[in-house]
Amino acid sequence: MVSVEQIIRLIHRTARLKTMTTLYLSLVFLYALTYTFYEIIDPGHFNGIDQTFYSGLFRPLQMFVDFLYFSNVCQASVGFGDVSPTSGYGRLTTFSQSLISVAFLSILFSS
Repeated sequence: MVSVEQIIRLIHRTARLKTMTTLYLSLVFLYALTYTFYEIIDPGHFNGIDQTFYSGLFRPLQMFVDFLYFSNVCQASVGFGDVSPTSGYGRLTTFSQSLISVAFLSILFSS
């Protein structure tokens, strides 16, 4: 038979997992926005982002989708190497994302 205590523990675990998943995806989204902002304001912060590919009104959205991919790859610690930071700001931001994601995953899997 399932006790009330076991049900409460399961609810807490589920709520924690939802919260951590939301935080993880929010970090990916926030860093993608930051990378897009860098590239719109001053192009050339990243290799692998071809400015000639983007055109028209949807240029920021197209860049954001590419940086969403890059942010997820960086946060997952995969690092395919097709996009890489070239400026100090880009490297510092990528470095901070890597550190935060490693700490985040350590906290997530520690308990």
